[in-house]
Amino acid sequence: MSEERDYNEELEAIFGKSTDLRVAYKDSGMYPSQIILDRNMFLRRIVKVCVAGIGLALACLMVLSFGLNKAANKDPISLAFLLSPENSVVELQQTSLPSITEKDVLKFASDKVKEFHKISFTDYIEYITSLEDEFTNQRAFDNYQLQMMNSKLIDQITSRKLTSWSEPTSAPRIVDFDEDNYIWHIQMTFDWFMGGGNYSTNGREYQIDLIIHSVSRDKNIRGLAVDSYFLKSVRG
Repeated sequence: MSEERDYNEELEAIFGKSTDLRVAYKDSGMYPSQIILDRNMFLRRIVKVCVAGIGLALACLMVLSFGLNKAANKDPISLAFLLSPENSVVELQQTSLPSITEKDVLKFASDKVKEFHKISFTDYIEYITSLEDEFTNQRAFDNYQLQMMNSKLIDQITSRKLTSWSEPTSAPRIVDFDEDNYIWHIQMTFDWFMGGGNYSTNGREYQIDLIIHSVSRDKNIRGLAVDSYFLKSVRG
């Protein structure tokens, strides 16, 4: 009985005094070695659970490390902002996300037609140079300057000391749209006037075709730029 009590005390020390495990001998068909085997099986289960928990923790740590590394190396988000007349920020937009509507493109085209043909003999070189950022690249800007020179109106403006301006004769319309690359073909007509002092022309009608690309707002706050500019006289 002393030996049995020793084994029972050992079981209570391992599993607590509330355990129902007891040592049995031959008459019950269970030996002390069987109790020890059962005890080791329980410990092996604990080890398996601990190993699984450690593996899960390591997997979570790897996922977290990957996420932190990706976030740390992500390109910073550039924001474009619009100001109210009181110089307060009224809108913030990511420069890398295309968020341009059809209305934005038509408004952009109409504004560019006015800007491109508002020329004064006093500073026409500086003014035309300042428009470079409205184009996608140097080639597009050079094409605009060539079209202006071919119109012959620059010569008249400079020789007669005149200024010029444009007035639309039709609303801009979208002729074609490449939705995969965000490219628009816009067409409209306008009258191009010249004047100075007591002199003023009746205006000559032109048709303009603009190829407009979506660009990063880092380049242009409106996210649009002119890639091609074609000008032709409607009435000769």
